[in-house]
Amino acid sequence: MSESLSSESASIRKRTTETGPANQDNVVRSLIWFEDGSIIIQATSTQFRVHKSVLSRNSRFFRDLFTVPQPKNEPTIEGCAIVHVADDPDDWQHVLEILYDNVKAYKSTRVVSLPMISGMLRLGRKYELDHLREEAIERLREDLPPTLILWDSQFGPNNKRTRPFTYEIFDLIDVLLDSGVQSLLPVAYYTCLSQYSLEQILEGLALADRPLLNLPLQAKISLALGRDALSRAITYSLDWLKENSLEGCSNRPSCTIARTLYLESAIRYWHAVLLFRPLGWAVWHNGHTIFCASCAQRVAKKIEASRQKVWEELPVYFRLPKWDDLKDD
Repeated sequence: MSESLSSESASIRKRTTETGPANQDNVVRSLIWFEDGSIIIQATSTQFRVHKSVLSRNSRFFRDLFTVPQPKNEPTIEGCAIVHVADDPDDWQHVLEILYDNVKAYKSTRVVSLPMISGMLRLGRKYELDHLREEAIERLREDLPPTLILWDSQFGPNNKRTRPFTYEIFDLIDVLLDSGVQSLLPVAYYTCLSQYSLEQILEGLALADRPLLNLPLQAKISLALGRDALSRAITYSLDWLKENSLEGCSNRPSCTIARTLYLESAIRYWHAVLLFRPLGWAVWHNGHTIFCASCAQRVAKKIEASRQKVWEELPVYFRLPKWDDLKDD
């Protein structure tokens, strides 16, 4: 063992190191190397010289680890013990940049790269860096709002977003599954269905500047099941079309045409019409419709009620727990 730990710390040590240390001949020092550092983290063949106090302050895991008595004669570098971790060195680079250079590395107003978000989530869970993990999840909520009200504020007709999504949804789903963030999966899956065909989801997404993107099998199964469930759920939004007439209608010919147009739109955009106002029924909400005033008001209420129902059931469509039971482990 490179970090000097007693036998009583075996369970903690096992959680930290899952593979043996890299060949020391291939070890490189990262740019995060403090001459006054008191501990060296080695991720595969990359070493980071940092401070026990910084890790202890931010991580309950390391705070406990550093209280364990240390055996003698363990290898050191310039007097610093070495902790070997079975993690991607890029994850450690991102996380340590945030811990040490918070203002430069991580600004709340700028877009953060998905690799940095991924590192915050993975190491945040593994080493109990709770504030970093929660901050990463909060960032992802900007693309994947967990409530219908937030969804409408982000993607409704009055939103000010310059682009629909910050990250490629295939990459985002992969990160969520890998890091155990279940609470954002329903919206991520729905978003994927709204953007891509079943063929692309099952066979992979070809982008000009990247290798073929493939979703994990778990995601493919969830999306295939969810697509089928959503196609049936559209009936929620079409129930009012079964009525012969709407009470108080002042222009039956015009409203009949409006119903037909709505039905055509719902069929064409079945995957988006349920929740996406811009692609679905925004026109009916904003009054730009050939429905009479009375029908337009009633139809808007019926549509909104059906949207709420679909949202409440969205996780179940993808064989996930209900909203309140989703966990971010």
